[in-house]
Amino acid sequence: MGLGWRHSRYHDRRMPEYHNRLRRFGVLGSGRVRDVVLGSSVAKQRSLTLQLLLTYEGSAGAAPPSLILKMGHPNGTYANDREIAFYRDIAPALPQRVTPRCFEAVGATKGSPWHLLLEDLTDSHFIASEHPLPPTLMQCERIIQAWARFRAMWWDDPRLPSHRGWPDAGGSDT
Repeated sequence: MGLGWRHSRYHDRRMPEYHNRLRRFGVLGSGRVRDVVLGSSVAKQRSLTLQLLLTYEGSAGAAPPSLILKMGHPNGTYANDREIAFYRDIAPALPQRVTPRCFEAVGATKGSPWHLLLEDLTDSHFIASEHPLPPTLMQCERIIQAWARFRAMWWDDPRLPSHRGWPDAGGSDT
């Protein structure tokens, strides 16, 4: 998948895919995605995170006003197999609202970087601190408690070792 950006727009090539994905998840009514505009972007060492603002034509139902497209850098070498596997295989088995909904998780191919199309939680979540500053002690405690609850749900679950890129029960990383 090439970026396809022209004048801050992610053009028509992917719009049918967006409304098909949203319809498959039961959030898009009988309408369709009319336009997708770049809201914000963050470039990191291994990924690009783009906020996509969507407008709809017709009945949008419960369709989101924006999505997050997280992707590898074009021509990058980082495959992000663990995060792709998590959103593709593990997140759907979690209780609702534990993770952002993932509308698409695609691994890298020779011609395309990996990408995740995620629910945008910008309005209800925030970044604890900007790198390299650490979160506050209270934020660290909340992060550790959430991580511990998540890990406890999956402790000794036989599905995890079968996923490529996940550590096996003995702790070795294969």
